[in-house]
Amino acid sequence: TVAGADHIVVLDDGHVAQQGAPAELMEQGGLYRRMVELQSESARWRLSGKE
Repeated sequence: TVAGADHIVVLDDGHVAQQGAPAELMEQGGLYRRMVELQSESARWRLSGKE
């Protein structure tokens, strides 16, 4: 997974927004952290339908 990478480069609109180790990027906040948070939130999403 990306979390196991040694170095990550985060692109935003074709430009380097952040780069570093996953833990460093989480500490910095920014785009990488936001993407991780959104992915974590989406893991809890459930579709409900009529039964």
